[in-house]
Amino acid sequence: NVIQDNDCTLTPSLNYLPTILIISIAIVGVSVFMIYKNGKMFKKPQEDLDFL
Repeated sequence: NVIQDNDCTLTPSLNYLPTILIISIAIVGVSVFMIYKNGKMFKKPQEDLDFL
């Protein structure tokens, strides 16, 4: 019974690891996207046309 209990506690934690990584990557991606979006908002439209 003890071994089964250990498996039950270890397996969910291992399953949560990829989920935590995905959530953390998603949070970082959203924050970077918001910073990039806000940074482009500060630029003038003419400057964006010059870069193209």
